[in-house]
This record gives sequence, structure tokens and C-alpha cells, in this order.
Amino acid sequence: MYLLAALALCLSSAVFANSAISQTPNAEQAAPLVLPPLQAGVTEIRFREFYDLPIGPRGLKPTQKLLALNGKRVRILGPTTSWALSRL
Repeated sequence: MYLLAALALCLSSAVFANSAISQTPNAEQAAPLVLPPLQAGVTEIRFREFYDLPIGPRGLKPTQKLLALNGKRVRILGPTTSWALSRL
């Protein structure tokens, strides 16, 4: 009896999750993100500009741009921030 109830709960959760995923717009459906202009003193940096590629034997090495922006105001661009902004 408990096994059947647990199975029913799992199936209903899976159906709900699939319906929620199918309603989420993908990259092709989403409108392009238009950002406001940069304020004075703000520099833009992308996630791909954080570390030198390829990764060497000693691990990740920060780029000169990232090091130069230490302590300064920045706007970070990348897939995570685009996704987060679309949720506002």
C-alpha cells in the first residue's frame, strides 16, 4: 500500500515537473535581453573573460582584465545573469 502511494506521488511529481519545464521559454522563444547603458565608472566583463584559457597544469589563472577590475564597479554578463534578469 505504501509502495503504491509512493509510486503515485513520484509519477504525479514527474508529470508536474515536465509540464513546468515545457512552459518555460527556451533561448529561441525568449526575447533578446536589452540592457540599460553603462553608468559612468562601470566596466563590462563577461564570464568568459574571467580566466585565461586553456586551463594550465596549475589550475585557473585570472585574466589581466579581471585583475585590473579588482575593487571597481562592473557589470557581469553571461548566461547566468541573463537567465536571472529574465526572472525579474
